[in-house]
Amino acid sequence: MSRQQPDGRWRTVESPRRRLSGEFKTHVVLLFLAGLLANVPLAWWFSRALSALIKRFAEAADRLGRHPDAAALQRSGPPEIVRAADS
Repeated sequence: MSRQQPDGRWRTVESPRRRLSGEFKTHVVLLFLAGLLANVPLAWWFSRALSALIKRFAEAADRLGRHPDAAALQRSGPPEIVRAADS
């Protein structure tokens, strides 16, 4: 920013440009990788649990499709699966 002084000269004020240090960038990358590694097992467990429910639902639907006179199945699991079984 510049401003003209009463005597006609200009005074310029600049803030120094801050650059991210290499050490800071390294810390950010390491924190990102640590967070990623910490979340991978959680995501794996969550996907296994969710896919197991869907697999059980698909197997039950297949069983009922092949044997329409089969005994009714017990409805259990998340509300979405129970609603899908009722439809």
